[in-house]
Amino acid sequence: MGDGGGHGSQRGGRAPGAGRERRSLGRDGGLRRALRGRLRGARRLLTARLYARTAGPLLVLLGIAGIFSGGFPLFGVLNVDPFENLLHLASGFVLLYAGFFPRGGRLAGVVSLVAGALYAFVGVAGIVVPNLFGLTPGGLGLADDLVHLSLGVFGIASADLDRRDAPPTGGAGRRTVGYAAGACLLGGPVLALLTGGGGGGVLVFCVGLILVGVRTLMGGGDRTVGWVMVFVGALAAVADLTRLLLGVGAG
Repeated sequence: MGDGGGHGSQRGGRAPGAGRERRSLGRDGGLRRALRGRLRGARRLLTARLYARTAGPLLVLLGIAGIFSGGFPLFGVLNVDPFENLLHLASGFVLLYAGFFPRGGRLAGVVSLVAGALYAFVGVAGIVVPNLFGLTPGGLGLADDLVHLSLGVFGIASADLDRRDAPPTGGAGRRTVGYAAGACLLGGPVLALLTGGGGGGVLVFCVGLILVGVRTLMGGGDRTVGWVMVFVGALAAVADLTRLLLGVGAG
């Protein structure tokens, strides 16, 4: 009897301690998750601000230099047109504002994403239609296109939204998609340079952009960023595929 009572007492005595331990672990886990969420947000904010503070001044300088270039190509390779000057100045000042405005945290992310999508589209469209439907009579060269594509890719990437601290949901498939995306993003411009824009390099780059969006969606990242990349890549891919099928030259 005594032993049974002792065992019963021990069994009864374990529950409150175990419950307190579970509650403590639950609180600690919630705190860690909250801290990780704040760190992810801070990292994305700093990345977007860095892009805005870097690309903004660069674009403003390009716009000003284009105005005073007398119509001659900048550095001998970059096209100069009123539309390009206006685009560079407008986007540059908006990025500067978003990057340095004290309370523009979320604004920096949104502006970087929009600017990235815009320049990715302009970069791809510049290879498909060098005069941008008459907006740039001088015609965009491959140097212009690569500058625009770089601004686009880094702008979209700065809006991060891969959330590396979040548990990935795609596993090995997500890594494979990431490797394929990287190969397309690097190989596309190289192929475009080697073939003068007529060998499908733009299409390869567009596929890479789509794959980056798919990887973002697979990894539990920001769905808006993922779908923006998929949409821009698909739109440009359709345009370039149409050009290739019709046999229209890129330049």
